[in-house]
Amino acid sequence: MEHRALKSYCFGPGGGMLAKSVGARYGIVLVTFSLTAAIRWTLIPVFGPALPFITFYPGIILCAWYGGLWPGVLMTALGAVAAVTLWPVGAFPSAILIISLALYLFNGVAISGLTELLHRARRRQNELHETAARHQAEVERLLQREQEARSAAEAANRAKDAFLATLSHELRTPLTSILGWVSILRRQRPDEAQLSRGVEVIGRNAQLQAQLVNDLLDVSRIVAGKLSLDMGLVDLVRLTQETVEAMQEQARAKSLTLAVRLDVSAAWVLGDAMRLQQVLSNLCSNAIKFTPAGGRIDVEVKRHERNARLVVTDTGEGIAQQDLPRIFGRFEQGAASSTARRQGLGLGLAICRHLVDVHGGEIRAHSAGTGHGATFTVDLPSRGVHLGTKRDRPAADRDFRAAAPRLEGLRVLVAEDHEDARDTVGLVLQQYGANVMLAGSVSEALDVFSHGKVDVLVSDIGMPHADGYELITRVRALEREAGALPIPALALTAYGSKEDREQALAAGFQAHVVKPVDPEKLGAVIAQLHAPAPG
Repeated sequence: MEHRALKSYCFGPGGGMLAKSVGARYGIVLVTFSLTAAIRWTLIPVFGPALPFITFYPGIILCAWYGGLWPGVLMTALGAVAAVTLWPVGAFPSAILIISLALYLFNGVAISGLTELLHRARRRQNELHETAARHQAEVERLLQREQEARSAAEAANRAKDAFLATLSHELRTPLTSILGWVSILRRQRPDEAQLSRGVEVIGRNAQLQAQLVNDLLDVSRIVAGKLSLDMGLVDLVRLTQETVEAMQEQARAKSLTLAVRLDVSAAWVLGDAMRLQQVLSNLCSNAIKFTPAGGRIDVEVKRHERNARLVVTDTGEGIAQQDLPRIFGRFEQGAASSTARRQGLGLGLAICRHLVDVHGGEIRAHSAGTGHGATFTVDLPSRGVHLGTKRDRPAADRDFRAAAPRLEGLRVLVAEDHEDARDTVGLVLQQYGANVMLAGSVSEALDVFSHGKVDVLVSDIGMPHADGYELITRVRALEREAGALPIPALALTAYGSKEDREQALAAGFQAHVVKPVDPEKLGAVIAQLHAPAPG
C-alpha cells in the first residue's frame, strides 16, 4: 500500500514535480523560454511592439505545472527580460510599459503560485485517498480476522461440546454398570455366580475409566510437550507375549481368536517398556473393538531390514479409504457407521502415533476398505541383540510382575488421607498376609512410627497440611537420629509424570507407583522392596 501511495505521489496529477530532478524542472524552463521567445519574434510583423508578453503566458503555465512555483517564476522573469530587450517596445510610453510589465510579473507569479497551490491540494487529496484506502484495507483485514476468529471459536465450541458430550457418555456408561451392580450386591444376597459376574463387570468398567483418564492425561502431556520416556533396552518379544496374554480374556469375551507369532531372532529395541506396551495394548484393544464375534486378530513380531516390526491384523470392519489419512488424528474415529465407532474418545491411535514417533519409529495403517479388516504396522529401530539371549536381559527391562506378593507378617504402614482409598489398600495388603496400620495424615503416620516398628511405608503424596514428601523427610531424619537403617518406602500417588517420579525418589522413596494400581502389582512391589538384597 505504501509503494502505491509513493507512486501516485510522484507521478500522479499535480504530484510529479517532487519526483523530477532539479535539472529536468529547470531545463524545461529554458526549452519553453526559447520556444516562446522564438514564436514571439516571428510574430513581430503581425503585432509589432504590441502584446509583448502574449506568448510567455502559456510557457509560464507549462513551467509552473511541470516544475512548480520557482520554475514558473523563472519563466516569468525571463519573459520580462526578453520582452524589454529583444524586440522594440520603445513606442510605448514608459508609464504604460511599466504598468504592463508589472501586470505581467504579477500575473506570472500569481499563475505560478496558484499552480503550486493546486499541486499541493492534489497531493493532499492523493494522500487522503491513499490514507482512506489504507484504512479501508485495514478495516477489511480486521473484519476478515474477526470473522475467521469467530468461525474458529464457533468450530472450537462445537468441537468442545461434542467432546464433552462424548466424554460424559464415556464416563457415565461405566459408572452406570458399576453403580448398578453395587446396588444389586448391596440390596440382594447374590449367589456365587451372580457375585462373580458383578465383580467382573465392576472391575472391567473401573479399568475402562482408568484407561480413559490415562488417555486424557497422556494427550494433555503430548499437547504441552511434557510427555517423557524412561528409556532402556526392551525385550519386544516378551513384552508382546505378555500383552497378548493380558488381552486374551477381552478377546474371548467377544468370541475372537487372538493369535501371536514371535520371531525370536529379532532384536532388542531401545525404548520405554511401559509406553511400548501401551502402544500394543491400544492397537489390540482397537482391533478387538472393531472386529465382530467370530473374527480373528493376529499379532506378529519380526525383523524387517534394520527394524523390529510389530504388526496387528484384524478381520474387522476395516477403514474407509477417505478416513485413512486422518486415522491417527486426535478425536478421530472415522465414519461413525457402527456403534463401536461411536464408543471412546478417539485418542488411542493419536497417542500411539506420538509414542512411536518419539521412539524414532513409524506407524502405518492399511485397509482395503470397509468390511475388509485393517492392518497396523509399527517399525522400531532395533539394537542388534538377540531376543533369545534371556540371560543377558537388562535390569532396565525387568518389572515386578514376576514376583509373587507374599507379605506374611510384614508390618506395613499406609498413609493416605482419602478414607476409601486407605481402607481399600489396607484390605488388599491384608489379603497378602501383611499386618497393616492405617494413618490418615502425616501426624498420624509419625505417631505410628513413634509407638511401634514399621517394615514398609506406603504413602500418598498429596495430603492436606503436610504431604508425603514431608513425611518421608521426617522419617529419614528420625532414622538418622536413631542410627537405624532406612525402611523401604513406596510413594502411591496420582501424580504420575517423570518429574513426579524423580522428585519422589529424590525425597527418599525407593519406589513410585501411580494410582490406580493393580493390587497384585502393588503387593509385588512391596515384596520386592522388602526382599533382602542378593549376595
